[in-house]
Amino acid sequence: MRDPGQSSPRLIEGFGGVLLLILAVTLPVLYFVNGWGLYSEHLRTETEIYARQVSTLINRNPEMWKFETIRLQGLLTTIHEGPLAGSVRILDLEGNIVAQRTERVDWPRMTRSHPLMDSGVIVGSIEEVASLRPLVVKSALLATVGTGSPCFCSFSSVHTR
Repeated sequence: MRDPGQSSPRLIEGFGGVLLLILAVTLPVLYFVNGWGLYSEHLRTETEIYARQVSTLINRNPEMWKFETIRLQGLLTTIHEGPLAGSVRILDLEGNIVAQRTERVDWPRMTRSHPLMDSGVIVGSIEEVASLRPLVVKSALLATVGTGSPCFCSFSSVHTR
């Protein structure tokens, strides 16, 4: 007959192992999903703000706004260099590039666009692209640390005398 006192620690160890595995997988996934939402909202809000600025310029000169490249480039250069800094393009209604600020954007990418308006009529759009690589790297790092990977937690190479 089995001793009930010996099966209890094994059950607790098994439960603890399953709990650690769940935490090691769940925390990075939650971090990534939350980060994705924050990145998306930040990029959408930023694109909307820049669209309003460009739309104001369009409203001042609706017939010739596409040819005000110096002012449009000036607006694009004032877009700050934040954690989601990336490429920004201003497109006319036909999809032709009117002005752009091109920067290298690593894969994976997130793109958001917003219409440009002139008195309630869509005359073009602004498109912003940002890299999600920092989010992916941080999520992978969190997963690696959460699993106790030896690449970060290796104490066997430390010698004491």
